[in-house]
Amino acid sequence: MDDLETLYRLFSSRVRTKLLKFFFTMPESGYFIRELGRKIGEDAKNISRELNNLENIGLLRSEKRGLQKFYSTQADFLFYSELKAVFLKSSGLEGLFRDVIVQLDGIEKVFMKELPSSEDKESAQIKLIFVGKPDMAILNNTVNDLIKRSGREVIYRCYSLEEFDERQRMNDSYILEVSAGEKII
Repeated sequence: MDDLETLYRLFSSRVRTKLLKFFFTMPESGYFIRELGRKIGEDAKNISRELNNLENIGLLRSEKRGLQKFYSTQADFLFYSELKAVFLKSSGLEGLFRDVIVQLDGIEKVFMKELPSSEDKESAQIKLIFVGKPDMAILNNTVNDLIKRSGREVIYRCYSLEEFDERQRMNDSYILEVSAGEKII
């Protein structure tokens, strides 16, 4: 049984588990029901029911903006830290990065390489390569958020597809090192 299946069984609702994973791995800002439906691939009616459950126990809060109701996490919820740790662990570092980065427009490929630390795995450096033409302000903010959440040192570079291919042909050491790691996207 994989980690996500264990969480599904533990939390008894696939939709609730997906929502919890989403809220604990995405930046803390508000999301409305239809937006959540698109992001987690579930029906708005089921999402609405689970959002109400999570709001009633105090894990989520809602705020009305115009005609939309936006939901976000309550960091002062009794089990917030523990639940966040469970969902980050179930996603793993690569999963966390994939879940966040896949949301960015203009990214065609992403490579990640963890460099071992002499101290321990938790302090290992992470190198990333983004290939495509994303909005650099959004990319920078996203990576900075990932740095905060992972607690790791992250070095990253962004190349257009043409520049990436050219540097690969020239045996660029950074490209060769990082692209030998995990391909996230």
